[in-house]
Amino acid sequence: MSTDFVDKKPVEWFIQSTMQTDYLHGKLEPRLTIVVNPRGTYAIPMSVEYRYTDNLLFDLRYTIRWGSSGRASSATATRSRHA
Repeated sequence: MSTDFVDKKPVEWFIQSTMQTDYLHGKLEPRLTIVVNPRGTYAIPMSVEYRYTDNLLFDLRYTIRWGSSGRASSATATRSRHA
């Protein structure tokens, strides 16, 4: 019987690191995160949030994923506004 699932090892772990800072007195917040799995899978989610007012935020996000876990590499982008 064949499945599309990747076999789990007895111990699964990953390393994650995030860098974030503020510009324009806290109105612009870029963020970069790097996630690494020992199987050779990587993810780099990036985002920028702009605070126009306290009630109106603009958010741009982009995620890069690639690796050797048997899944295809892909990149996705989203854009959203919050009220």
